Amino acid sequence: MSLKIEQIIDLISTWRGKTVSYNPIYGGITNQSFKVIVENKPYFVSISSNTSKLLGVNLFNKFHNNKVCAELKLSPKIICFLAKEGAFVSEFFPLPPLSQKSMHTFDVQKRLITTLKKLHNGPKFLKEFDMFNLIKHYFEIDSNKNIVLPDGYNNCLVTIDLIGKVLEPFRKKLMPCHNDLIPENLFDDGKMIYLIDFDYSGQNDPCFDLGNLCVESNFNDLQVRKLLQNYFGQLKEDIVSRTYLHGILSDIGWSLWAFIQDRISNSDFDFNTYGLNRWKRVLSKIDSGLIDKWLQYI
Repeated sequence: MSLKIEQIIDLISTWRGKTVSYNPIYGGITNQSFKVIVENKPYFVSISSNTSKLLGVNLFNKFHNNKVCAELKLSPKIICFLAKEGAFVSEFFPLPPLSQKSMHTFDVQKRLITTLKKLHNGPKFLKEFDMFNLIKHYFEIDSNKNIVLPDGYNNCLVTIDLIGKVLEPFRKKLMPCHNDLIPENLFDDGKMIYLIDFDYSGQNDPCFDLGNLCVESNFNDLQVRKLLQNYFGQLKEDIVSRTYLHGILSDIGWSLWAFIQDRISNSDFDFNTYGLNRWKRVLSKIDSGLIDKWLQYI
């Protein structure tokens, strides 16, 4: 069972005997987040969910990768990591997260590309991340917990397997990736975009980050192509297709994640609707024939 914020505060020796106050930060759907003020200095505290390990989160991997990015000045500096309690204390960034709307602006996309290139070409992360394998793990959890999936899931297993096999050769050269580029995990000071929440970070095909980013930003085809053109300096159909297929895996994986959360989480967040919306987006791509087209280009 996760400890309460008061218990976490008591465990941090450098805060003992000092004036400490805290306020919850709302908006996250997995971990508990707080702004803690110690003698007028703000800190960010994140307490991992009890379900983190089941869902594939390795806290030591999260800590290591966050530390790497902090050294690259891509994320807040980690002040303290309480491994047993699953708690992280970091610098507090007084910045609002990005929104889906802001992700559509040219200046933000330009800064995003700068951040992602620095991340992808930075020091190696601790562990690998493979959404295809994570999807298989989530299917096992669904089966073990008798979670009834929406219509169409079992029918798309062949398609999921095809996508995994087509993308497998690109795992020979992996790079540090964030793998969960929702707007809420991105902070912009107008000069640089910073990353937070390294739960699923790991060595991966950088096209997964790009595909995931396009899905979370709800980019249309023209916006996807412009992003890839600016990232790679050229545009090739195999890269476009690879990015789209990773976006599909992203939606499938996070929809399964949501259906599991709907069963096991104590949060009042509507995980079922969240997962259904992602799954409907996948079905629309299947029904349109686009997935078959992208598979043929690789």
